[in-house]
This record gives sequence, structure tokens and C-alpha cells, in this order.
Amino acid sequence: MALVNLSFAACGFLGIYHLGVVAALLRHGDKLLDSLRACAGASAGALVAAVVVTAPDKLEHCKEFTYRFANNVRKQKLGALSPGYDFMLELRDGMEEILPPDAHLLANKCLHVSITHFKTGKNRMVSSFTTREDLIKVLLASSFVPVYAGMKPVEFQGQTMAVKMTPGERWEIFSITDAGCCLSIESVWGHWLKKLVGYSLKPKDYFQEHQHKFPSAGILFLYAPLRP
Repeated sequence: MALVNLSFAACGFLGIYHLGVVAALLRHGDKLLDSLRACAGASAGALVAAVVVTAPDKLEHCKEFTYRFANNVRKQKLGALSPGYDFMLELRDGMEEILPPDAHLLANKCLHVSITHFKTGKNRMVSSFTTREDLIKVLLASSFVPVYAGMKPVEFQGQTMAVKMTPGERWEIFSITDAGCCLSIESVWGHWLKKLVGYSLKPKDYFQEHQHKFPSAGILFLYAPLRP
């Protein structure tokens, strides 16, 4: 089988869908995983990619943490914006629980994480991790959404980083290598992604999309029917 690269799109708490895909691959995709060359991701997608590369045996633990994390955010009066609640600290605690001591060694050159310079908006991929702390900082930086996750961006190598805010541009980084094919894993979006990377897995599209562009960012609003 040809070499395969997996890319996991950013999706917030819908990352639970990514974990479901990973569970299916671990159960039924032996041939695909034997040919896996690298994983890439942004935000929640980067977290799931890190689990695939460093701790696939912790998948159930990841699911439990995701549900617990989401419930804790919902309990807050203003969600993640509630005064006194530290979204990034809870996320970091989860990483500390799940990532093994040698996670940075397992991830080195195999995991590609998308981060963006907070001030310039310039995107870069990070795939070299000297220490486990470096890996954690990169994953936190990729997950940091200004205001929602806090006011202070994550520092990595002396620079402030965050997740890229313009959805239409973010997916360009997932062509991580010209060796083998790239399979993209998406939670809801992706009509443009298949054109960029070749193949995509996503749930049935029942969302209506409305995109609004502002001078420095694009925001994609997704509307879905309420279900009992």
C-alpha cells in the first residue's frame, strides 16, 4: 500500500468526531496504519494527531477527557469566558495526563502542527520537538483562540502563537508531504479541502454555511437543525 498521511482539521470540541474516526482506523484500518508516514493537524485536530502518533493506547482516556472538559466549560456561567476559569490550564492538564514521557521523541518528524504568529498572522508548521514541554507548548499554541481561550497568547521559542483564524486559508498547510497520499479528517467542513489534499472523511453535511469576512479574519457560521 502507498504511503499515507493523515491530516485532522481544526474543530474545537467536535474533535470527539476525530477520536471516533481514529477508533475506527485502529479497529479496522491495520493496512492503512501500517503505511502511515505522518500526521498533521491544527487546534483540536493537532491534539488528535498527537494522540495517534504518541499514545493510541490512550484513546479511551482522550474521549473521557474531552467529555469532561466540554462539561466543565458548559458548567461555567459564561462558558470559557467566565472570570476565573482557565481554559488553557485545563487543556494542559489533560495533555499532561495523556502524553507519555517520550512523546516528543515519538512525535519528532512524524507530527506536523499548525501554529500562527499572533501579531503577523504568518502560519508555520512545527515538526521538531526537543522536549516534551516543547511539544505541549506547540499543541497549546495551536489550540489558542484569542479571547475565547484567554487573553494571553502561548509563547513558543520567544514568540506568541495562536491558531490561525481564517478558515479558508488554514487548510493549505495540510499538504504535509509530496510522498504518498493525504487523507483529511474533518468534523463538518471540507468542500474545498478535498480539492486541496485529495481525499476527505466527514459526516453527512446537514449544516448550512454563512461566511462573513472582516478586515483581519473570516468567520464561518454553521447552522444545524435542532434535534430532540
